[in-house]
Amino acid sequence: MKQTVGFLVLAACLVLIGGCDSSDKPQNYQFFKDNPDQAKAVIGECRLNGTRGMDPKRNAVCDAAVAAEKSAKYDESHNTN
Repeated sequence: MKQTVGFLVLAACLVLIGGCDSSDKPQNYQFFKDNPDQAKAVIGECRLNGTRGMDPKRNAVCDAAVAAEKSAKYDESHNTN
C-alpha cells in the first residue's frame, strides 16, 4: 500500500513539473526571434533530451526555436550594412 501511495505522489509531482512553464508568454517563432538567448537555451534542451516521443506541443516549441535561430543566422549573413 505504501508503494502505491508513493508511486501516485511521484506521478502527481511529475505531472505538475511537466506542466510548468517558466514563461508567461507563448513560446513561438516570434518569441524566439525577440529572445535569441531563450531560443538557444531551448535548442540546447531539445538536443540534450531529444525530440523523439516528445509531447507535440513541446516539439513545436523546439521547432520554433530552431526556425528563429536559423532565420537570425540568415539575416546576419545577408546583412548588407
